[in-house]
Amino acid sequence: MLKKYLFKSMVVIIVLLLQFNLHAQDVPPITLHVEAGSLKSQLGARTNDITDLTLTGNLNGDDIKTIRGMTNLSILNIKGANIVEGGGYYTTRYSTVSGETYYYYTSNNILGESMFRLLSKLKSVTIPDNIIRIEDGAFYGCKGLTSIVVPDGVTSIYSSAFSGCSSLTSITIPNSITTIGGWAFQDCIGLIDITIPSDVTFIGFGTFQGCTGLTSITIPFNITSISSYAFSGCTGLKKIHSKNPTPPTIQSNSFEWIDKTSCKLYVPKESYSAYWWAWGFDNIIEEEESSIYSISKDNISIQPILNGISIDVKEQTSISIYSLSGQIVYQSDINGYTEIGLNRGVYIVRVDNESQKVIVK
Repeated sequence: MLKKYLFKSMVVIIVLLLQFNLHAQDVPPITLHVEAGSLKSQLGARTNDITDLTLTGNLNGDDIKTIRGMTNLSILNIKGANIVEGGGYYTTRYSTVSGETYYYYTSNNILGESMFRLLSKLKSVTIPDNIIRIEDGAFYGCKGLTSIVVPDGVTSIYSSAFSGCSSLTSITIPNSITTIGGWAFQDCIGLIDITIPSDVTFIGFGTFQGCTGLTSITIPFNITSISSYAFSGCTGLKKIHSKNPTPPTIQSNSFEWIDKTSCKLYVPKESYSAYWWAWGFDNIIEEEESSIYSISKDNISIQPILNGISIDVKEQTSISIYSLSGQIVYQSDINGYTEIGLNRGVYIVRVDNESQKVIVK
């Protein structure tokens, strides 16, 4: 009799759970306008039913804490919202090293430290347009996250920002980024290829460590140093395109566990020997860097002249000129027509995020 009663009870519980899940799945995408601190009261008892949420308005620490508590949320669009300071802390983290508990609060226009940390059900997040930086561990351990677009205007991605996002297959990184911190994409095993923005100068400690799905990487002209373990364990890497004729400084373990005999290393013309000595790769291919030798701006003309280069711009523009060895030979703001004297050779002229090769005869 007792067994029969227990069996019936289990059936009832299972039916109720199934009904709850079906109810949660039936909830349509929700759009709300939020005044700072009001999200929890607007959602009321339906907080855990929502899977797809779009927010506008202002979000403070209380609102972010509410988002973190939405157990079924998989799609979050806050593109039209502002993250503002105020409210209480949105999460805490206990450090086994220091024995302290850390409390995290919102700041204006910053995707803060650990903001979406360990929200494993999140599949898609659309970041506000006015965010200026993504701080330490912002998306750490978001194992369900498949794609993300970092908006123009973000200048820095801090340490471990996307570490452990194992389902991440696509990320758009804008040219406004100048700094990518250590371990930023560690163990993002779903990433296949990534292009580092042209103004980044340094690849930090373990930035792409363990990205086993990565097959191709482009290292831009301005990179001068690649730190320890930066690409360690990227065993699927088949192609590396390095744009700087002067090999960036690396450590002995920067490319640890990568097969340097089969992985193809593409380098600029006349830099084969330098990369062979500095990086230790065997499969090195020199290529014309057509992708960096054309400036598309309509308001600028760059031409070789006798013993130099002429530059004609319609408004004040910052110009930098590099030798093929990577040394800067000229840098100034120019307005109008200017002739710059240079020795015979090949030079790279940089304007904003674009470059052009010029041969002086």
